[in-house]
Amino acid sequence: MPAWQRPNWTDPKAHQEALEGLPLSQWRWQWIRRHADYERDFNGLTGAALKPAGPCSELRLKKAGGLREKYGLEWLPDPAVDWVPPDVTGRPTVDVHVTLDLDRVQAQHDDGYAILAVDLTRTESDITESVKRLVLNEKAMQEIAEPPRQRNEWVTYARVLDADATGATAKAIADHISKDPIRAKVVTESDVRTWLKRGLELQRAAIATSRK
Repeated sequence: MPAWQRPNWTDPKAHQEALEGLPLSQWRWQWIRRHADYERDFNGLTGAALKPAGPCSELRLKKAGGLREKYGLEWLPDPAVDWVPPDVTGRPTVDVHVTLDLDRVQAQHDDGYAILAVDLTRTESDITESVKRLVLNEKAMQEIAEPPRQRNEWVTYARVLDADATGATAKAIADHISKDPIRAKVVTESDVRTWLKRGLELQRAAIATSRK
């Protein structure tokens, strides 16, 4: 699998197309994969990558080992994978996951529900345990989630994190985002620093929820 390419932060549509409308469970993964050390740490793990069967066959996982506390994950997903099941933190057997129908999922999440797909070839105890992990992860993300209107800014926070990862200055980021057609006002360097700070806070919170 090719290395992960972050969306082009200078393109005003790139992050909208990649991130807009994601359920909370997927935002958790988006924050974790953007940790400054994550890709390097994943590539540095020497163990063989495992690939779960079934609907998550594109997923590549490596045993976290000494990195478990750092990311709150027992298995680290390949950062190049865009979609990660919410219950992947426990083990590389994915029994239950949120369906990929993102439009329906988003509508259900707004009302406090999630649509699940279940692998009926698994035992009842395995399915029950996976559902429990998924529910705990979803509730943990609900605790750090902002109201939907504020959550719309998460795409901007992720964009700023990606821009910062390239070494772009706050001024360069502000200048680019100010040119977005949807922006009604000029973006300042202070705005950029605030968004970067908030993105890092959400990243830390997402990792903290993984440790629960």
